[in-house]
Amino acid sequence: MKLRYIIGLLILLVCTPVYATDITTSVSGKSNIDAGEQFTLTLNVTGDNVWGLSGNIGYDTSKFTLVSSEGLNGFTSMVGTGFSLDSANGKSGTFGILSLTFKATSSFRTGESSTISFSNLTGASDSSRLSATGSQKTITVNIPKSDNSNLSTLKVDGNNISGFSVSNLKYDLGNTDSDSMEISAVAQDNKATVSGTGKKSLSYGKNTFNVVVKAENGSTKTYTITINRNDNRSSNNYLKSLKISNAKISFNKYTLNYNIVVDNTVDSIDIQVQPEDSKSSVRGTGKKNLNIYLNTYNVVVTAENGSKRVYKINISRKDENGNAGSLSTNNKLNSIEIKGYNITFDPDTLKYSITVDNTVEQVEISANVMDKNSTIKINNKLTVGENLITIEVLSQSGDTRTYEIMVLRKDNVPVVSVKDVIDTINKTTSKSIEVEIKDEENTLSSNILKELKGKDIELKITKYENDNIKYIWSISDKNIKEEFDFDTLVKFESENADKINELMNYAQSIYLNYSHSGNLPKNTKFKVYVGNEYNENDLLNLYYFDEKSNKMILEQENLVVKNGFVEYEIEHCSEYILTQSKIKNSNFDYKNIIIIIETIVIIGGIIYMSLKSKNIKINFKRKTNKKI
Repeated sequence: MKLRYIIGLLILLVCTPVYATDITTSVSGKSNIDAGEQFTLTLNVTGDNVWGLSGNIGYDTSKFTLVSSEGLNGFTSMVGTGFSLDSANGKSGTFGILSLTFKATSSFRTGESSTISFSNLTGASDSSRLSATGSQKTITVNIPKSDNSNLSTLKVDGNNISGFSVSNLKYDLGNTDSDSMEISAVAQDNKATVSGTGKKSLSYGKNTFNVVVKAENGSTKTYTITINRNDNRSSNNYLKSLKISNAKISFNKYTLNYNIVVDNTVDSIDIQVQPEDSKSSVRGTGKKNLNIYLNTYNVVVTAENGSKRVYKINISRKDENGNAGSLSTNNKLNSIEIKGYNITFDPDTLKYSITVDNTVEQVEISANVMDKNSTIKINNKLTVGENLITIEVLSQSGDTRTYEIMVLRKDNVPVVSVKDVIDTINKTTSKSIEVEIKDEENTLSSNILKELKGKDIELKITKYENDNIKYIWSISDKNIKEEFDFDTLVKFESENADKINELMNYAQSIYLNYSHSGNLPKNTKFKVYVGNEYNENDLLNLYYFDEKSNKMILEQENLVVKNGFVEYEIEHCSEYILTQSKIKNSNFDYKNIIIIIETIVIIGGIIYMSLKSKNIKINFKRKTNKKI
């Protein structure tokens, strides 16, 4: 068969051609390449009973290098400046016959074009020479695509975003009351595309939007915009009233759990409520059929902003014998947790205390009961100053246990350490500064008092112990006449304890041993916690211990214990005692008697000398008037 093809090809070359069938050709492959890219072209033919094809390949060798060649679909190839293809069997139809791989040289520059051509083509069948059309492919080197993915402008609602720069990818627009905004942006390169713009709906709370710039070459850059929509919707999810037919209920909007016992004859109840806010919604109300013993119903109040509050109602229906089932008497808590604050809880300890900032209107208290059938009532509204929060635990049987949390809500004043006082004095617009003392830094330097003068500011120096207030000093700038180092430390012990106890007849008392020595500015106030020793509304007396006379001198009396504290004015620091007792000093005060006697003697002497002087003058006159 090979010999037959060769003989046929020789006849084609020397004999007069006989055109049996024409062959058409085409070139497929890339028309556009990147600089230096390697690419492949395929020469395709369309014809009947094609056994071979030959011809010339034309291209600019300064721009292209032929890397490899390969005959396709059973054709073998010989490639140089020309090419020759043959096959052991003829093939009909449209098919690829030759694959050529080229590489663009460095001389083939961006934007230039060059043509690769196939010409002078002659084909062959099994016994005939075939005519064939030439074809070509023009190759163009791409101009590199831009990698510019920067924005030139970024606007919200037609206004340029403050602080915009191409390198700054994050923008926080703060807060808004609007429910939508319009984002517009323009790319630096007009071949880049921008997505993420347009009108945007704003949800309540934080909203994040991405503006993505895609460069011509496909690289991207993302600009992020955040904005917080103010939630002006009501958060009020309290009930104003809660009524239950055929049952008595003591309603309080802060009480979320209720235990009610009804007679056997009560086989249904009707729960009627009124929300405090008309914009809130309520479910769980209406008529309810009662089973014997425990029935539990939840009334859910949903505020306008979606927050929920659940009021739980436990109704025990007695049986025919008058029994309401086994009612638990357990009214203890298993735990108390105050979000952001630490307390050491014990089920049998009923009193606790914490201090919160002025901005805290409520503390988040969660309390878990030991018995799931008991209910809790929490009063949790804070005013500035001291607040007593109560947690009432009502057992299923109706027994009550009350836990108390004393919460000190600070005034709206700066709270600083000693080292930051001077800086705060010069910057604050507040009329008061709280100085927290939690470490060994107890002394306010004279420089602090010097800076305080004339500023119309009151210093509240607060001593803490384990996050609880021990005592508070209050000093006003208006009363500072001179500067001095002020040691604020107060010790609750005395080196003169034996003497003081004897003078007080060993009455219950609290020692106040002031470390500062000397006078204080007028109207200086001192407030001390005595709740561990005395009860609310107890009356205490303040005594000063005079070491020279060995006496207890009454300074102030009937100081009332309020929220565990007593407060009084103090102008001189020494050693003081707080007690409920009245102390009588038995020592006779001889010093005053001596002073009185000395005064009488002096006055008598002056009178005597005066009378004697007058007598001498009278005698002298009598002598000089005598006749000689």
